[in-house]
Amino acid sequence: MKEVDIAIVGAGTAGMTAAIYAKRSGLELALFEEYMPGGQIVNTGEIENYPALGKIGGFDYSMALLKQVESLGVKLIRKIAKKPPKIGLSFAAGAFIPKNESDPVSVEEARKKTFYKGMGTMNNRWWMDPILLGAPVSAYGVYRNGGKKVKEFKCDFDFIGINHYEAFNYSFFGGDKGIERSKLRQNSLGWVIDERSLYWTVKFIYERYRVPVMITENGVSLDDKPNEKGEVNDTERCRALEGFLKNLARAIDEGIPVLGYQHWSLMDNFEWAEGYEPRFGLIYVDYKTGERTLKQSAKRYKEIIKSNGEGV
Repeated sequence: MKEVDIAIVGAGTAGMTAAIYAKRSGLELALFEEYMPGGQIVNTGEIENYPALGKIGGFDYSMALLKQVESLGVKLIRKIAKKPPKIGLSFAAGAFIPKNESDPVSVEEARKKTFYKGMGTMNNRWWMDPILLGAPVSAYGVYRNGGKKVKEFKCDFDFIGINHYEAFNYSFFGGDKGIERSKLRQNSLGWVIDERSLYWTVKFIYERYRVPVMITENGVSLDDKPNEKGEVNDTERCRALEGFLKNLARAIDEGIPVLGYQHWSLMDNFEWAEGYEPRFGLIYVDYKTGERTLKQSAKRYKEIIKSNGEGV
């Protein structure tokens, strides 16, 4: 295979607009779909060794290329859009909850870990600093992200999306030690449910990057089943939904520009590596018949929306 001018990693909006740009410019390109369960890139080796890439290869370079493509895509959208667009990018983000939420020292310790420890490094800072600040990132003395061209990675976003489910305190990678997960609320995937994490994630992310925030994913996976009456009483999801929204309201009350909240998900669906077993939906789906049933959480969410959050 011959070498290509541009390799596009990922098939998102920015990646596809970059592909359009490349085609219009007469450039040869290779497009790769990236798959990232749990925040880990599993096809890095394939990217590195693929013959069509020629001299392009390596983890650091592929990451730099991905970010450069995002920046290119944003510029292209703004150039060709007929009306002024609102452009953002969603990040699988999180935060450490302070051990003492009323202690400034504890808050600052949690803030630092949110960007410099474990998941804070690899899920937050690794992606966000180059894309939102144009700042390089190094991690664990092995990975480097940015280099001399890092300022080219900076994207002029109108907002950033946050996909959030679990506080980093409970992560198996760099989380707090000595936590007895068995004594904590968990979803069906074993993720700890601690609704405070949404407040601290929004707060720390906004205060670092100063870009309006949209919650693009947040929810709870449960082993939902209809009862003998055909009802799905997902009381834990109702509790979590109210808790997450209460903490999001706290951020809004403090003046953080939160543009909206999108619950994951409307209906039970295929959850990538986990398949059909985890159910995140507000609507129960019988996968054999296709029948759909409003869960208790759907009715509760309707009430919350109708009252604009009163009583949450």
